[in-house]
Amino acid sequence: MSNKLIGLLLAIQFLGIYLDQMYVTSFLIVLLSGLVIFGLRVMGAGDIKYASVLALTLPTQWLLPALVLTALSGGFIAAIYLAWFKVRQLKGIQVTAPGLPYGVAISLGFYFPILNHYLTTL
Repeated sequence: MSNKLIGLLLAIQFLGIYLDQMYVTSFLIVLLSGLVIFGLRVMGAGDIKYASVLALTLPTQWLLPALVLTALSGGFIAAIYLAWFKVRQLKGIQVTAPGLPYGVAISLGFYFPILNHYLTTL
């Protein structure tokens, strides 16, 4: 995800200040742990930024379910990618190891708890 889109999403999230719906603690937890993960070269910086911005909308009690759903979604997507990669190898097609689009897993993992939180607080 490009920095412009992340910046736009962040600007939209700042509208939550007026609604008293911005959770800086969740943001800092995801950002700081994400920096460690990025330092270990496990995840890209764009994915960390995206997850951090989404964490602004989640209270800390919804953060663990969001991270677990993200991990489960990522595992499912990784299994699909691995199967696709192996099938193409068996067919004799020259392929390089694909990068995993983890933004999809982050979206799935965070948007369900976000929707659940806001729908239950109506």
